[in-house]
Amino acid sequence: MNDKIVKKPSPRLIDYVVFVGKRHPSRHGQPVSQPELLRVYPPQNHDDFALPSDVIFFCQPEGCYNTSSTSFCFTFMLTDKESNTARFGVCLNFLRPIGRRKSNYIAEVTRGCHHLDRPERPYTHTLTSICLVSRYQFCKKFQRCLQFLYTLIQKQTVWSVLTGAIESAEIPAVRKSVEEIDTWILRLLSIPAPVFGRTAIHVSYYPPDLAKPIIFALPDKHRFSLVDYPLHLPLSLLGIEKFIKVFFSLLLEQKIVLESSHHERLTTCVMSFTALCYPLQYLFTVIPLLPSSLKGAEQLLQAPSPYIIGIPRNFRDSRPSLQLPKDVLLVDLDTQEALAGLRGLRDETSGVGVSRKDKITSKSHSLNLELNSPDFLFPDLDEDSLNVAIRVAMVRFFKSPYLLGGFTDHTRTVRLYPRPVVAFQYERFMKSRPDPAPFTIVLARTQAVEYFAEWSLMPDNLVYQKIGDDVFRPSEIGDKDQWFSDDLMIVPFQLWTERFDRGLLRPVVELLSSTPHQGCWSASKQLKVNDSSSATTFSASVSCEIGISSDSETPTGY
Repeated sequence: MNDKIVKKPSPRLIDYVVFVGKRHPSRHGQPVSQPELLRVYPPQNHDDFALPSDVIFFCQPEGCYNTSSTSFCFTFMLTDKESNTARFGVCLNFLRPIGRRKSNYIAEVTRGCHHLDRPERPYTHTLTSICLVSRYQFCKKFQRCLQFLYTLIQKQTVWSVLTGAIESAEIPAVRKSVEEIDTWILRLLSIPAPVFGRTAIHVSYYPPDLAKPIIFALPDKHRFSLVDYPLHLPLSLLGIEKFIKVFFSLLLEQKIVLESSHHERLTTCVMSFTALCYPLQYLFTVIPLLPSSLKGAEQLLQAPSPYIIGIPRNFRDSRPSLQLPKDVLLVDLDTQEALAGLRGLRDETSGVGVSRKDKITSKSHSLNLELNSPDFLFPDLDEDSLNVAIRVAMVRFFKSPYLLGGFTDHTRTVRLYPRPVVAFQYERFMKSRPDPAPFTIVLARTQAVEYFAEWSLMPDNLVYQKIGDDVFRPSEIGDKDQWFSDDLMIVPFQLWTERFDRGLLRPVVELLSSTPHQGCWSASKQLKVNDSSSATTFSASVSCEIGISSDSETPTGY
């Protein structure tokens, strides 16, 4: 049920590569300024998708700052209002050195133009972003491409040309480097998108003798749709009880705002909550990261309809007059605190939430033993397998007799064409539930359940049916290419060509390969990719809490 993510295949794997930052940063300017679009590939818009002008604010949600900060990778999502198509931006933010211009500064002071509110110590770096925009969720693999591109751009002079601070390079070596980098990026944009369940694109973005190709492949409808982020992150951050409250709020169409100082944490948690609704679908506004730097962004929080929105830590601080609606559930992911909005939720969720949590806790010991058993469904419990385990558990939770078990027995098809119309017989459905909880009563009246009645008539994903037939193994329903790419047709794509071997980029790559820990992700660069490294330490004790119970009557899948 991911037609909101990809409604129809796109022939392009990547739509755009953009550079965002400050074209002429000043060592004595303001600490934070509005970001600018410095460079975009390709320079012309695609006929089916024009690059949104506000992408610069999503790349630098808190503005273009000159102060010292840790660099990092994160993901954001853009949704087209007309087509409801989501596109993902995978962004690498880092600090670029600002060139020294002492003569200009001295001249300012001499003329009396130096303001007292400017810092005495000059700024030495400015925030710069490189971003890939795509319809596909290959977040981690796109990060690898960005990391590699970052290493190719070495000299400050090259940055000055790429960001437009210098119109043309006078030094031949710099001009040649820029041409090779431009060519590499344009070839990156030429990579075709894989066909669902049919082709696997093997991209040699590196010299073939130095690294293996990256594989881009999409699962067919008999597997989970691709989710390239740790689904367990909100569970590990919030704990079982608070996770349940937030998730039930989402299902019951309440307004939710997540707050954090980590951009990737926000995006991952918002997207995880919506992905875990499968086989239902969240039909309202989803904004994983709402930029503080976007003027008027606070108006989206006043919308009357439900939503789930992530905001940076400084969003509310930068808007002192902002007052969230009283019906908003505000959750701080950094402190794991629910700051508002839980009062009206308790009555509807307590009947299910508490009992399920107690059931989960009581089975922790037995499931710990199962984790050490070779017969356990997911013996490795790596991040990808854990994602599958969580998704299986959630499907079993929804299919339990206390929730939506036997749901299709209470639907009636009114028509099939041009669009299916299915009547959901609510009264009959509720009479068939054994002692329904308040949560189930409210859930059955939501738009997600109403839409599920139509979708289940002609589903575009059949995993929930396979899980109903006790098919759980990642090798049979997993979404990552490691489980199915061997069965697909290989389409090789040589991103790195002989031209680069004869050029100036080859020595840079060889140096990077010989000293892998001295690249752009070294400790000296302080470059943080995302929260997944800490999330993968998700302990077995927590894993057992989201494990799959053999008791079909009470699934422990959330």
